[in-house]
Amino acid sequence: MNSIQKITLKHYSSKQYKHFDTPLSKNKISKELHHFSSPTYVKSYRHLPFITFNKTFIKYTKYSHGEILPKNQRITKKTRTISLASHHDSLLLKYYSIILNKKYEKYLETQNKQLKDSVIAYRSGKSNISGAKSVFDCIWKSESCWIIKGDFKGFFDNLNHKYIFNSVKKILTASTNEKLSEDWHSILKFITKYRTISQKNIQKKLVPNKYKYVKNRKELSFLIRSKKLRLSPTNTKGIPQGTALSAILANVYMADFDNWILNSLSDGGIYRRYSDDFVLILPNSTREDVEKLKKEIMLMSRETLNLDIESSKTKLLYFSKKDKKIFQSNLEKQQNFDYLGFEFTGEKVLLRSKSLYKFKTRGKHSMYVLRRDIRERNLVKKCNKQQKIYYLKSYKNNRLRRLAKKRLDNFAKEQQNGINLQSRKKITHLYLTSNSKSCTKNMLGYAIRAQKQLSVPIPGVQTLYEVVVEKPIRKQIATFGLDYHYIKQELQ
Repeated sequence: MNSIQKITLKHYSSKQYKHFDTPLSKNKISKELHHFSSPTYVKSYRHLPFITFNKTFIKYTKYSHGEILPKNQRITKKTRTISLASHHDSLLLKYYSIILNKKYEKYLETQNKQLKDSVIAYRSGKSNISGAKSVFDCIWKSESCWIIKGDFKGFFDNLNHKYIFNSVKKILTASTNEKLSEDWHSILKFITKYRTISQKNIQKKLVPNKYKYVKNRKELSFLIRSKKLRLSPTNTKGIPQGTALSAILANVYMADFDNWILNSLSDGGIYRRYSDDFVLILPNSTREDVEKLKKEIMLMSRETLNLDIESSKTKLLYFSKKDKKIFQSNLEKQQNFDYLGFEFTGEKVLLRSKSLYKFKTRGKHSMYVLRRDIRERNLVKKCNKQQKIYYLKSYKNNRLRRLAKKRLDNFAKEQQNGINLQSRKKITHLYLTSNSKSCTKNMLGYAIRAQKQLSVPIPGVQTLYEVVVEKPIRKQIATFGLDYHYIKQELQ
């Protein structure tokens, strides 16, 4: 087994979602990885369609352009289409993502020295915290500087296929004139010219077994031919977001653009890009030069990358060390600089207001759920049918009444099996734990890491901006703890 296969085996674990094939065992993964070392095998590999479904994400926003939003506008929903590769295809894409990632890292070594630090996303040893730290440090070291912040519109959905092939060719062969190997051509064709089947369509037409939707490929082919399953037209633009290969392809796609921007920087300036989100810090520059560069960036993106930079989200800001403030481009109104989950005021680094509001809102909802679950579990313990009927009647909505009855039945089963209230453990870990040793994977753990990393002194600079990230999270956890205390008292 070669080094790439060993790395893949170490870092790949088969997820247990339903698809047209079954999740892979460790033995099956090893066998498949052995086959992947043969370009002929990969070239003739029969890929399965992606399964797509819509996932709704809740966006929490308390402020917009510095103004407090009405309560009914603070929580909005955003729908995104998720594409699931089959288990075999997922392993194949992971294998080739590791190969491309190694080639990309070697490419970075040969380019502008700043390039390795400029690309943050999807790279080992890089994170949003370290990326934000480097940007805030650069701003703080300057007596004054201009900030250009922007992102690309519909990034993964709009990547140009021809440009993808040429970009990968350049990284793998160091030339766009060389031909791609047959296996790489097959892989890129699959991830660009893919086809999908809607999960809704599958669930309406099929009754899956425990592990997958169909018995074999033959059955899938029959279902497609008989039009029981609707196969989408071949994709013509963009790539599916979320596959192992999609992430590294994003960085490869942007390689020439990243280099071009770095070569356009003035002395002391820096450029950082986190996937589709980028920022430039430009000290020693005039407003005219900055405006000109901003226009050139937008033009370069459109003409070379076939991507549009969202004008509404593109910001031009100005930092003054003397005032310790950040201003909008008109230099009249003050505005915080929002970057990678943090806000810089000009003298303080704070957790982004959206993140804090999201944590607070979710925590409040979790306290409500915990109160409801404790109350319903106590109701089940009493085994009073009349009280149970009266409680269910308190729900005027039929759907909510059915959900409540389902919860009561589940609590009764858990009680018979000696299972404690499961929601309590999860909510305690996410919103009530204040011990730093036991909060590795929650908001407090993230805040502690951010506080520590952002507070590292800047070499050669006597003072540092104030970092206030951990404190508001601990304060909010204390509030949740008080709420929990009252819940226990009320329902004892």
